[in-house]
Amino acid sequence: MTAHGIVTAAAQQHGLHAERLRDLGELQEHFTTAGPARAAACGTRVVPTTVVLTTLAAARATAHLLQRCAGPRAVLVVLLDDPGPAHHVEALRAGARGVAHAGAPLDDLLAVVTAAAHGFTVLPAPVARALCQPLVSGRVHDVPAEERGWLRQLARGVSVAELAVRSCYSEREMYRLLNRAYQRLGAANRTEALLAAQRAGLLSA
Repeated sequence: MTAHGIVTAAAQQHGLHAERLRDLGELQEHFTTAGPARAAACGTRVVPTTVVLTTLAAARATAHLLQRCAGPRAVLVVLLDDPGPAHHVEALRAGARGVAHAGAPLDDLLAVVTAAAHGFTVLPAPVARALCQPLVSGRVHDVPAEERGWLRQLARGVSVAELAVRSCYSEREMYRLLNRAYQRLGAANRTEALLAAQRAGLLSA
């Protein structure tokens, strides 16, 4: 549904050519057959940038394929089912120029796609702020194993309420304990803490 909505809106509202491809094989065929013809039709003009949308699971393989078959003519945008900050970082490291929550409003998704096509990366403000925080390598050893486990679960999308049940705490106490864990990492909130933990290698199981 998300892909269909983006394709329809891109074509009808923004006058862009958009199509859905089934897999990496079809994507490779698209660039090996349509790419040269499109470049020839453009003559000396700049060849339009192609924005390819994919999932986080397929991001790295798709990025490699784009680099091999299209080079700078194509950029990658990853749609996340879970918009957690650690997943944003993972998508960017995999080669994405843009990252968006698959459940975001259509206008927001198109803003990410348009920015990527023009060479920019759009990020949620909390993620961008957290990425600007200094590295926390000096504080890594201060984070107990139990708190590392909580951070890993939060990064996987577990809610605080569910985490409280799993850890045998009340939800209110769980929030208090998590805030203490965030402070150990020099973070003001969950987003900053998960990004700091990601950079420090604390989210690796």
